[in-house]
Amino acid sequence: MEKLIEKCDRVLSTSDPKIEQLKNALNEQPNAKIVIFTEYKDTLDYIKRRLPEYNSVSIDGSVKFSERTRIMEDFWIPVEDGGPRILVGTDAAGEGIDLQISTVLINYDIPWNPNRLEQRMGRIHRIGQEHPVLFVNIVAADTQEGQVLSTLLKKLEVIGQTIGEEKVFDVISELVSEKSISQMMKNVLDGKSLEEIDTELNREIESSKLHIDKEELSIVNLDYELQFRQLDKRLTPEYTQSFLYKSLKYLQAEIRIKEDSFEITKLPDKFLHHPDFRELDLPLTINLRDKNVSNQINLLSKSFKLILDYIQSIAALGVENGTYLFDPYSKEPYVLWFFEIALTHNNEEIDRRVIARKSSGNEVHRYDPRGVINLRCGNKDDFKDLDVQKYQSLINENIENQIWEELLVFADEYKSNFIQPIEELWTARLSAAKEKQRYYSNLVVKNRRNESRRASAEVKYKMAKHELHQLESQKEMDLRMNLITPNLFSKIIVLPKIKNNQVDVDVEARSMEYALKYERDQGRIPIDVSLLGRGCDIESAPPNNTGNTRYIEVKGRSPGVQVMLEETELIKAERFGDRYWLYLYVFNEDGSVEFSNVQNPISKLPLKQIIRASVSISDIKKASKNR
Repeated sequence: MEKLIEKCDRVLSTSDPKIEQLKNALNEQPNAKIVIFTEYKDTLDYIKRRLPEYNSVSIDGSVKFSERTRIMEDFWIPVEDGGPRILVGTDAAGEGIDLQISTVLINYDIPWNPNRLEQRMGRIHRIGQEHPVLFVNIVAADTQEGQVLSTLLKKLEVIGQTIGEEKVFDVISELVSEKSISQMMKNVLDGKSLEEIDTELNREIESSKLHIDKEELSIVNLDYELQFRQLDKRLTPEYTQSFLYKSLKYLQAEIRIKEDSFEITKLPDKFLHHPDFRELDLPLTINLRDKNVSNQINLLSKSFKLILDYIQSIAALGVENGTYLFDPYSKEPYVLWFFEIALTHNNEEIDRRVIARKSSGNEVHRYDPRGVINLRCGNKDDFKDLDVQKYQSLINENIENQIWEELLVFADEYKSNFIQPIEELWTARLSAAKEKQRYYSNLVVKNRRNESRRASAEVKYKMAKHELHQLESQKEMDLRMNLITPNLFSKIIVLPKIKNNQVDVDVEARSMEYALKYERDQGRIPIDVSLLGRGCDIESAPPNNTGNTRYIEVKGRSPGVQVMLEETELIKAERFGDRYWLYLYVFNEDGSVEFSNVQNPISKLPLKQIIRASVSISDIKKASKNR
């Protein structure tokens, strides 16, 4: 036993070439946030032990969701402010966390399952990533397994130059299958040369590319659209900035507008001497749309929490009892219903969100809760002669029952959609673990007459078997989630704004008809989403998913009337860039209608405002592409 311990100590004290390569990769990117992926928790622990000089955090499948959130919050702290530079994680760790703060991904080991390789790379190189991404794959090229994987990675690099580096991450599993990788490993064991393996790999990839060229790239385009939709659902810094601005104005702070930011020159009297505000040096410029917002958010975290708690406390009564708001774009009154819904895992809350429904007459629609920020508070004239009883009748038992019936169906969808990617990840992990176990089992048989190689293969086989058993137990625990019954926490009656309204609702409706027809005439497939509060009126898809979806805001005006873009429209226009379009129809007195359209209006029109912005018809005409 003492001799065995002595040998183990010698092994641990020796330099590990793979770790040395990892350190080289880390030192070549001294200022980057880096994610290191490995398949096994034991390997994760080993990497952490061998990198004591680096400030790092780690996540594996055993870490609770609340702890993952805390770790990720730490990881997002800038390195210069003491934040960790490295995140080491297993494949289970990456599910449901945002890794786009990182610009370097290192695969310490390469999974045999192409789906998992695709998921790793795609987790960083997705829509919303602002910087070039570097992928480092550490492969022991002098081993048989390493030679096959190295050959595969080189092929993917060449293909990426052909179809686009950003798209190759989405089609890895289509280019080469898990079965084919396993077969290549077996062929190497059976004595096939690397040249023969290379030929087989070329044949499979070329065959797959024929399919991808015809069909798969359209699916990739569709996947990118889904990524844009996911990006649009995030409560991004623009909303934080807007809330902060409105709250400070309400609290009578002194604020100076500066294009798409604002400057606080005097704090609200209520918080003037509060310790959390004393740390702020005035004047303070707030621009959370800046790409480097971490320092601002860290600086404001305590102050923001204080403001948020105070605003919530004074708004609580109105939220609970309901209130009235006004919609300048609606002809008819409607009701917005707000619910909270949540999931728990092992009695720990892992996800909570607000969802909304819009009821008008006997119809119920899903509604983006953020759309409420476009509504107006009323003044005394708006409430004069208001028949409260008439509008209270909009909230009735039949409508409420209809909403609850639809909501319970949605709740099941919500749980299924949350679990589905986790199930897919576990299926891929277990499949790869089983294949690896079979591989080392065959390796034991192949080397039965070579004691040293057989012993090494037996150790790896036992590790793979143990890992598979652990994964099967962990999968069962990970999928044990419970749905909390939705809670109705507020209702808002929304009335059409009739007095002093600058919007002609009939003209807006006619403009929508023109815009939908225009899109259909252009061969696209438009959907009217104007009732859903999404920050645009039409989502217009290209035929056969051969291009990008257009997100179109439609405006109709009489000559000389300013065009107003609401807050959610500005935020969506900024976020979607060239995919966002402004369509304007001007209805002249002689009956003629002039059409103008502007792609990426944020970049072409004077719209640099925080809350809402107006622009002249002449400015829109000058910027129009009219196509």
